[in-house]
Amino acid sequence: MTRMHDYKGRRFGLATFDQDGRWGARVELYQPGRSTQGQIPIQLPFTSTATSEEEILVLAKKHAEEWIDRQGGV
Repeated sequence: MTRMHDYKGRRFGLATFDQDGRWGARVELYQPGRSTQGQIPIQLPFTSTATSEEEILVLAKKHAEEWIDRQGGV
């Protein structure tokens, strides 16, 4: 399941997965000003792992928000 988030006019999705007892996440960024339906999201590079799903979600969300900040928001 992908969890959708909004930050500074951008929308991104986080999908978690368990791999051999370590949690990872896929971070997908959508184009601003358009519906996410029908869009092919940009996958942000993210290679961190964590011991719990909650921890990886915090790390992945922070990563996406910092990436958006570096891009200047919208």
